[in-house]
Order: sequence, then C-alpha cells, then structure tokens
Amino acid sequence: MITVKLINLEELLPLRANILRHGKKPKEVIFPGDENQDTFHVGSFLYGELITIGSFYNESYPYETGYGYRLRSMASVPIHRGKGGGRLLLDFGINKLTSMNVLYLWCNARENAVGFYEKMGLKKNYHRV
Repeated sequence: MITVKLINLEELLPLRANILRHGKKPKEVIFPGDENQDTFHVGSFLYGELITIGSFYNESYPYETGYGYRLRSMASVPIHRGKGGGRLLLDFGINKLTSMNVLYLWCNARENAVGFYEKMGLKKNYHRV
C-alpha cells in the first residue's frame, strides 16, 4: 500500500542524490529554497519504504503573473516506477497547493518524464491548480 505525506529535507536528500545527481553526497544536493518556510517536500512510501520524492517551491514561472509554485526534483526509485507513487505524490502536492490558493504549478521536466506529466493532465509550460 502506498501512502503519501510531507517529509523533511533530510529524508529526501539520499534519494535525490542517488537518482537525480548520480550518487553525489546528500549535502551536495541541497538546492536554493529547500530550507525556506514556504517550501514543502513530499514523499510516497510503499510499506514504509520511501519510493518517490518531490519538492514544491514558492517560485513563480518567469513569464507568468500570479501566485505560482514550482515542482522540482521529483524522482522515483527505479524498481518502483509505474506503481503509482508519482501520481499519488503529485495529487497530494496539487491538493495542498489548491488549499493554499496557489494559481498554478510549473516544472522543468526531463524528456523521459514528459509523458508522465502529460498523463497527469499537466500541459507544457505550466499547470493551473
């Protein structure tokens, strides 16, 4: 069973380092904004094991006005891809953003991830919440 919840930065750094930054040390993959009060980090867990991570930053899209958030560093453990952890994590994040009256969500996606975001209903450039 997959569960989704808010997590702290330290919980997600090992996965971010291993999956997205080719094995760099966790302390080397802390991004600007990670520790801001309005940033939140989300994790999907399969029977208690962290399998998917994503970080949501209060950052407007450069060519858009209004209250926007950016999704960054979403990643799934390779053997757990396709099990629903990413979908549930993104749903959780969008629901939280909606409750915060955020107008849109945007991200930069790797080419191999564009299909996932399109299946989730996101459109290229940004997603209205």
